[in-house]
Amino acid sequence: MLRVSRFMEALCDGAPTSALPRDRRNDESPVVIWHPCAHDPSTAGTGTGTGTELDTTESLALLEQLHLARVRSLILSGSDPMARSDFFKIIARARELDLNVLLSTDGSRLTGMNAVKLAAYGLDYVGIQIDGLQYTHNHVQRSRHAYQRALRGLRAARNAHLRVGMRMTLSPMNAAELPAVVALADSERIDRFHLSQPCPADCAHDSAQNTSLRDMTRASLEWLFDYVWMRAQKGNAGDFVTSQHAASSAYLLHWVSTRAPHHLAAIRERIACASKAKGAGILLIDALGRVHRGSARLDETCGNVRERPFSDIAEQRLIHA
Repeated sequence: MLRVSRFMEALCDGAPTSALPRDRRNDESPVVIWHPCAHDPSTAGTGTGTGTELDTTESLALLEQLHLARVRSLILSGSDPMARSDFFKIIARARELDLNVLLSTDGSRLTGMNAVKLAAYGLDYVGIQIDGLQYTHNHVQRSRHAYQRALRGLRAARNAHLRVGMRMTLSPMNAAELPAVVALADSERIDRFHLSQPCPADCAHDSAQNTSLRDMTRASLEWLFDYVWMRAQKGNAGDFVTSQHAASSAYLLHWVSTRAPHHLAAIRERIACASKAKGAGILLIDALGRVHRGSARLDETCGNVRERPFSDIAEQRLIHA
């Protein structure tokens, strides 16, 4: 994850913050992203056995494992976690164990009452997926009411005084709408904006598609960096981040070389150290309990919490990182 606003604030101040210590990654427990819900909401929370999602008993046991492993933050993401019938039981137990819990959702189930309940549990953050303006978002979500439900959820979370952010997954379908979606976040008084980008490995065998995605990503990052830089110069850089794509950091270096070349070496060092720190510190648990390295690729599995304690899997991952 690239924290764009922090870099722009540092450049604006004329003194980029120092790089993270190189050995910091060995002193921190991991951040865990958990996809607790299967793709089919009708089966959420009901599965048993190795071929289905973790059921309630297994999910609560996993939370105990995360607590024992001293996990820094737990991000509930994937197919909308709120689709599980035991969602609030999971939230309640996670907070009892003093886990820092963040939620990523499409907002469709985030009613005013649910938002108040999340606030009562002390949820740390709620991210709402908005993948374009109304027509585009509805098309992506395959629902004619998805956009209005997402806005309703966003406003409910904001009105419940939760920390709220908006997330957009970049694609050829919605890239041209990035400025409009950022403007929407601003109009809704949502200061955190998360741009997730496509991974080029997903189309590695299609050079034409890869070139198209690369051009789209570069144009989107160019606009975003310019926009946040403009805000930083006015004293309000907001909270803009990007994720999933190594091009974010590479293109930031290119961007800095044209705007503030005297800070290029410091920015390069900071990016390199931050990359080492986060690479070993993020593990993803899918709906079946399989643990994956990082969050962008799911083709590598380093264990399953149904078979081994999470702490053992995480320790082995850090040793080989």
